[in-house]
Amino acid sequence: MRSLVAHGYRVIAQNVEYRDGEIDIVATKGGVLFFVEVKTRADERWGTAEAVTPAKRHRLLRAATRFVQMQGLTGAPSQFDCVVVLGRPGDSTARIRHYRNIGG
Repeated sequence: MRSLVAHGYRVIAQNVEYRDGEIDIVATKGGVLFFVEVKTRADERWGTAEAVTPAKRHRLLRAATRFVQMQGLTGAPSQFDCVVVLGRPGDSTARIRHYRNIGG
């Protein structure tokens, strides 16, 4: 999340859970609403953004739709991104990759 804030995003919600889906981070930047899936991987051999399967994207879309409706944000431009943290927990050399517009 610090990486998003450092790049000008404003985080408005975290760990949003509904019965039919969840959203790790909801942020805004430049008038766009971003729904961000976060994946942590020890290294790239375990996959990066492709770990967000079509089924997961579908659940993310359902949750995002519900979030938009409940927050009165219908009509706001939106995008689905994935942030991948490569490294082990507590690893000071962890790398962060931001995959933009992964679909939803």
